[in-house]
Amino acid sequence: MAPEADAAGSAGPDAVAVERRAQADQVAGGQRNPAVPRCDSAESEPRTTLISGPPGAGRTTLLLNRFLALLEASAGGKPSASLLTADRRSAELLLARTEAQIGCAFERLNVLSVADAAAQILRRHARPAGLDPAFPLVDRATRVLLIHEHLDHLALVAHDPASDPAVLAATLVEGIDRLKGELLLPRDALERAEKSLSSGRDDAERARAARAVEVARAYELHERLLAERGWIDRPGAVLRTVELLRREPETRRACARWLGHLFVDQYERLTLAEAALVAALAAHAETVTVAVRDEFWVRDGEAARRSREVAADLGPTRSTVRLTPTHREPVRILVASETDAPAAGDRSYRSASSGWRFLHLPRDHDPIEATARVCGELVAAAADPGLVAVVCEEQASAERIALALERHGVPAKTAGRGAFFRRPEVRDVLAWLRALCDPTDAAAAVRALTRPPIALAAADVARITQVARRRRVEIPRAVEIALSGPQLSPEGRERASTFLELFRRASQATTQVRPDAFVLRLIQRVGLDRSNSCTETAAVERARNLALLVEVAARLADRDPDANVADFVRLVNVAARAGIEPEPADGAGGGVVVVYAGEPPVDEVARLVLLAGPTTDLAWLVEHAAQAREQVVVVDAGSVAARELRERLRAEAEELVADPLARTPLELLLGELRTRLNETIDEVAERIAEMRLDTHVEIDRAVVACLELIAVTALAAGGRSDREALAMLRDVSAVIARAATPAQRELLANSRLEELLTTSHGQWRADRAAPGVGTEERLDPFIPRSGEGLMLSASDLETYRLCPLRYKFARVYRVPQEPTLQQRFGIVLHQALERFHLHGDGSRNALLRALEACWRRSGIGDGPRERALLERARRALERYWESLSADDSGRPVWFERNFAFRLGPHLVRGRVDRVDLHRDGSYELIDYKTGKERSAVDLADDIQLSLYQLGAREAWGIECGSQSYLYLLSGEKVAVPATEENIERVSERVRELAASIAAQRFEPRPEPHLCAACDYRIICPASAL
Repeated sequence: MAPEADAAGSAGPDAVAVERRAQADQVAGGQRNPAVPRCDSAESEPRTTLISGPPGAGRTTLLLNRFLALLEASAGGKPSASLLTADRRSAELLLARTEAQIGCAFERLNVLSVADAAAQILRRHARPAGLDPAFPLVDRATRVLLIHEHLDHLALVAHDPASDPAVLAATLVEGIDRLKGELLLPRDALERAEKSLSSGRDDAERARAARAVEVARAYELHERLLAERGWIDRPGAVLRTVELLRREPETRRACARWLGHLFVDQYERLTLAEAALVAALAAHAETVTVAVRDEFWVRDGEAARRSREVAADLGPTRSTVRLTPTHREPVRILVASETDAPAAGDRSYRSASSGWRFLHLPRDHDPIEATARVCGELVAAAADPGLVAVVCEEQASAERIALALERHGVPAKTAGRGAFFRRPEVRDVLAWLRALCDPTDAAAAVRALTRPPIALAAADVARITQVARRRRVEIPRAVEIALSGPQLSPEGRERASTFLELFRRASQATTQVRPDAFVLRLIQRVGLDRSNSCTETAAVERARNLALLVEVAARLADRDPDANVADFVRLVNVAARAGIEPEPADGAGGGVVVVYAGEPPVDEVARLVLLAGPTTDLAWLVEHAAQAREQVVVVDAGSVAARELRERLRAEAEELVADPLARTPLELLLGELRTRLNETIDEVAERIAEMRLDTHVEIDRAVVACLELIAVTALAAGGRSDREALAMLRDVSAVIARAATPAQRELLANSRLEELLTTSHGQWRADRAAPGVGTEERLDPFIPRSGEGLMLSASDLETYRLCPLRYKFARVYRVPQEPTLQQRFGIVLHQALERFHLHGDGSRNALLRALEACWRRSGIGDGPRERALLERARRALERYWESLSADDSGRPVWFERNFAFRLGPHLVRGRVDRVDLHRDGSYELIDYKTGKERSAVDLADDIQLSLYQLGAREAWGIECGSQSYLYLLSGEKVAVPATEENIERVSERVRELAASIAAQRFEPRPEPHLCAACDYRIICPASAL
């Protein structure tokens, strides 16, 4: 929850200063300020005061004013007050506000998070705490890595052992932090979990309790690993400090003297352990003032009840300041409505006494563009763009809004879980680091080849991956081999030579310097700190992100002097996969608008824009609106909740009419290209003097930027509509290409103009996309073919249907990838069932023996995690055998049977796991699955089994009456209708997909649940922010 504003905020800074001076006089001279609410039950100044109120009532501002009054009353001396809050970011914001408003100087102000205050107390009183005062305070990413590297010590069965180990480790650390927040030690947590497991009433309760037992055991391991290294984490610091203050009364009194008057903000966000620490500090504090939201007193749950009990003991004399009104500037509600739109000629922004205002948008208005325009208005009225934020529900919408804002000249960026490691510049550094530390990491090496400054053409990349696959060598070695032969183009040879030279130099230094020094040198020598088409604000943001990456490496080196570059790579890889942001949190501010996807701002914002879609509910709107201090705008993109809110406020609100879009997408694109050209020319002019190996490349890009601008200017000058402009773009581009050099024509071939013109909001930044995402005829030799058509399989078609770019990486580039543990697990189950049916005697023991044999041959391993997977496989196959034995409707007749047939010019191949013959003579196709089961509704667009049905008809000459997916881990069997309509639908769909592949349409289609498990995330431009 961001700090709120109160009535003083709307009254202006002079009123705030008058109130603060009056409060300072009151504290210094014993006079009571009449502007401060009187306590409810005592005439004397209370020792403990609770400031309570709803969101936006002004709790934080009132708390801060009282804090400033005490500081000013002690001007010239040691600070006599301390302000604690729930997290570090809120503490940093409150400290900034304090320093901006305070009228006197202090060497140091105690504005801290509760966890950081606990760490300082432990350092100041290290001897009674039994600690080294220089103990390292480790961040969450380091703890996740620690658990990740010791997962083999935990026999995890209740948690999915086949899931991503980084995500699994992060889940365990989250559970550990919850236990610490509840004031539980490892033995207490384990005892409680085991008791719940023994008393579980149903399978669901016992499953939850089993996971709790595993978290408690991970808690024991976590504490042992930290103790061995002398490390302390922030939740652990709070727990240790609570115990220290309970055990040492003198330490408690010393801490009270150090903190003086105690102020606590965001009390409702504190964990039970943090609340207990505040209560221990409050016992001897001079005065205690706590700001808390109203719902804290009625929140459900055992932890909330215990926190309220702790809050009741904050002091012997308590008064409550109850703030009821919401002192926020008038709120504008922007509603895009399809009905009841006022006349288009009325565009006035009339003031409404109620403060609620509605703006209706016509049906043809783009909500993304409208959001950007309204946000631009708010930024124009604000002193700092960082005071404005946007929240939407989907990552794709956040990306589009950020790009639209940049076209309007408003600096913007996206944020969210793991956003830092999705920044293009950060991913570029990680790709080089991963390739240097592990040359077998083909995906990372391919990104290093395709991104600037190398920017190898797609056809040359395909040739290098082909060499790597055929020779069974790493990508860097394949580059060396390709340079010794005729495979690469002349320009490709030059770029590949540059890569190889940089790679060799960097490889020699990986073990010779500290991680932070190595990362900094890598950024500078490879030129990753420079970017074309980069605005000044974007350049600052890019530099800030790279500096934070170096800072993360420096923290590792300071904490562990023996750490090397490989250790740093492991740390950031785990953090990136687990979605952990480095500290400090990468939130708002820095002079840019932050667009959040699916979560409220982590920082204080003055003005907030909310994009509401069809799935948005009223509670989401109200909760997120509470995060703004001054102004909220809601853009309705078909939201029932927004219409409901409008109806509730209709009697008090004034309706406004949206301005027509002032600029067409063509004009927006023209403005963007002009800005990009100016920036590119400026940057290239500065870099020519450096005489870098890639200087000619930069000049080519500047020329191409100029040619693109000429093309779009010609279209705009002709007065054509956007549709006509799109149709003419290729002809204009062909004319312009005649004046270009071969290298420039290649860059023009990869131009994003058509995509940017087609979608005015622009799905991807030009400098974000990997080369070759667009149409490239030179990739034709690398597409799998059979005769005049393509060579296709069901898995190929499914891969392309879900994400064409993944198909390109997997089947065109054929980037080498090691199978994941989940994939190897599925392969073993398939092999065991094939072996059982073909060579076994049909008994349960024969099936288990087949599993044991296939497991040994797979080389999966024999650690606790692998043993847990083996036990899961045993249970799954025993369930399979029982189901097979009980089913008398038919019998299996074929296993792992191949088929191949022609569909037009294309060759379609596949393999069916099992074919059953039923008593009525019909056949059933069965495909085994080891992933999460899907319902029949989810499989409505499935093509795999219907393609198998067509293959059985064309290749085997049999008609299949039914087809099903058998989910081995759950035993569920989900049928897919085997109809003639499905066959016709799939046949047409295969032709469409094959045509798209032949046309080399390899655009990304990001989906969170698919991208999270994709092997090519490091290369994919769609996974970058």
